[in-house]
Amino acid sequence: MKGLDNVQVCGLRVADGDSVAALKNEIGERPIDLLINNAGTPVPLKQTALEMDYDGWAEAFSVNTMAPFRMLQTFRDNLKAAEGGKIITITSQMGAMDLN
Repeated sequence: MKGLDNVQVCGLRVADGDSVAALKNEIGERPIDLLINNAGTPVPLKQTALEMDYDGWAEAFSVNTMAPFRMLQTFRDNLKAAEGGKIITITSQMGAMDLN
């Protein structure tokens, strides 16, 4: 696309610290103008006081809640190095516990 020569799209597993660290190593100290967190995974359906999918809940919490903070902490210096660096976190109903 015209005008997007300086855009770099990077994929990684946001809940995997090694994957995030590998991307940080690849990017180094280059400024990041805009970091978009756009990852989500559904919370398991059977989540009640009597029936709990703990592994599924832990994975959903890791991706939907902890990963955006991991990304911010890992790349904060890159964002500071940019003029007006911004981070955007996109959420959806995938992360909702209840859809009444």
